[in-house]
Amino acid sequence: MTMKKILLVFTFGIFFSLNLYSQDLQIFNLSQQEFSGNNSILYTSLSDIYRISSNPDSSALPLDLLGNDRDTVYPIITLDSNFRALFLACTGLSERHNVYLYDAIQSKTQIIPIHKLKSVAVLSIYYGDYYGSVETYDYQIGFEINPKFVENKMGSFTFIAFGKENPFAEKPLSPLIWEAISPNSDPYITGLLIK
Repeated sequence: MTMKKILLVFTFGIFFSLNLYSQDLQIFNLSQQEFSGNNSILYTSLSDIYRISSNPDSSALPLDLLGNDRDTVYPIITLDSNFRALFLACTGLSERHNVYLYDAIQSKTQIIPIHKLKSVAVLSIYYGDYYGSVETYDYQIGFEINPKFVENKMGSFTFIAFGKENPFAEKPLSPLIWEAISPNSDPYITGLLIK
């Protein structure tokens, strides 16, 4: 075997071993959106990893609910089983996975099985009826999180992940301790003077 072939086999071996054993942690946030009539929804959007398409073969939204009539714009669409299955398949999730809601302040994780959550499309806060028709890209797709599953103090420091295992280490955070320095001290950072 020539040296060129050995290097090629070695390179492919490294490439495939890294791809088989590496795992990217994708973190999502918890959002609350209010609509007219005191209606609101607590949800997590997966639109960052799943772009909704208007193609009937790949859309995770029922296209018959979209259109030009501004009076029939639905702020929340609950996906039926067919659209939910397509959404899960396109995001690489399954009903056997869990949602992990990690509260970074309290260092606690709330675990919710995906099969207990509704798949929803939520109208974007950026949609305005002056645009005319509502399109698939006007929605964020994800899971509705029932407030009864969420502990009271979870909020802006809540991180969300999906999978079979909890990716968050539940260890207390170390606080930053700020110390006063004299006004005459000039702090240096990597050799640069800060004034």
